[in-house]
Amino acid sequence: MLKFIIISIAFMYFFPRVLRWGLKLFISSQFDKVQKDFTSKAKPKQKEGEININFDKNKGKSENLKGGEYVDYEEVK
Repeated sequence: MLKFIIISIAFMYFFPRVLRWGLKLFISSQFDKVQKDFTSKAKPKQKEGEININFDKNKGKSENLKGGEYVDYEEVK
């Protein structure tokens, strides 16, 4: 009978701690997985060094546009 009480107390002491630890690991792994999926969908997959230029078709069709756009630059020697 004493052995049963000791085992029961030990089980009631360790089981919640082990369960909490296991749930933390499971939830953090699921959170990391969802976050990785979200970031991979957010940015398009391009090869390293590849350049992609997207033009806005409506922006370039201005009738009262005279000249170009000034771009500030510094000369490097």
